[in-house]
Amino acid sequence: MQIGFLTRWNASCATSILAELLGREWIKEGHKLRVYAPLNDPRLVNAKDEDYVVRCYSMVSKDWRKTQYVFHKETLLQESHDIFIVQKVDFVVPVKELFKTLSIIKRRGAKIVYIFHERKVPFPDNALFSLFKNFDWDAIICFDNRYKLRLVKYFSPHKIHIIPFPTHPIVCKNVTQIREKLGLPLNAKIILSFGWRIIDILKVLPTLNYVNKIYPFYYVVLTNPEHYSYRQVQQLISFTQKLPNYKGETQPIKCLQAIQEYYKFIRFVCDSPSIERLYDYLLASDLILVHKERPPKDEIVISSTVFFALGSLTPIITSDTEYVETLKNEVIKYKNLEHLKEILLRALKDTQFLEEIRKCVTKCVQQISADRIAKKYMQLFEQLLSENVTLSTYV
Repeated sequence: MQIGFLTRWNASCATSILAELLGREWIKEGHKLRVYAPLNDPRLVNAKDEDYVVRCYSMVSKDWRKTQYVFHKETLLQESHDIFIVQKVDFVVPVKELFKTLSIIKRRGAKIVYIFHERKVPFPDNALFSLFKNFDWDAIICFDNRYKLRLVKYFSPHKIHIIPFPTHPIVCKNVTQIREKLGLPLNAKIILSFGWRIIDILKVLPTLNYVNKIYPFYYVVLTNPEHYSYRQVQQLISFTQKLPNYKGETQPIKCLQAIQEYYKFIRFVCDSPSIERLYDYLLASDLILVHKERPPKDEIVISSTVFFALGSLTPIITSDTEYVETLKNEVIKYKNLEHLKEILLRALKDTQFLEEIRKCVTKCVQQISADRIAKKYMQLFEQLLSENVTLSTYV
């Protein structure tokens, strides 16, 4: 099958994670994939694009006022496609040109599929929303029933298909060898956090400091200051200013260094690793910590960080929010920072507790790992191409 996929790729974001997990599985199965990615992605990882990736349009970046209007229409039209997938259409700056091009691709016989990854419908309260709503999508894929309930307000339920967000397939490696390769301590307990929202990490540091004094551990934070927004930089500076060792730092990297000097158990690793390297960090850790604040009530959210990390089988401790409301015993949830103290102390000491969590995680991953989910997508594609779509849920 010839698949076109307009998406972010090799980037530190949820849409890229989803696309990479699915796309690489399709490649393994012998399908032909052409990824159409943005030219100006501000959060690229340290990985070289594969030969099936072309960058051919501009996306909204941190400084959208300086974003150039670029769209190489001919690049999308030079190949034939059986299936053409679009993800996060509101990332694309030349959105009108995109929809004109999608219409041409559809007239050529391709089935056009949308993966609904937004917290809200694209372009809310904007005239561009009509382009999204009125386009003749052959199928719209969402992750769970929360999304479907939102989408049925605008689309026929027969076009909406639930396919869960995939986890990374289970990977087994020698932890000692990985820690040696990454320069991590071999015998210490290691807690890992990763992501570009630095403020999420800053909020838990006092709690971690309290726990560390009772049960010492090594806290590794994978982050890249180049990905911070202006608001995040200001929050980082404000946090650093309250430290006793503050010396007027205003550059993000200097602020991180000051925090690391004050909280001796922290190690900031300033990097945007590929999925493969990121998974080495996940496997090398004893616990993964994901802290998120509650989203606005009108938003539908999912934690791609959590789902992606489940395949490592490293127990995940996360705030009890809508981001993980579809997960139960697969993660360890805390209600507030005081509760986090109790959870961390138990997780650092109670190996039997963690083993029970791993059993639940293993069962979950076996059901929704990327290889299985990629096949569910393929089942839908085959039915679309045969014009015999009868199922609305592929769980």
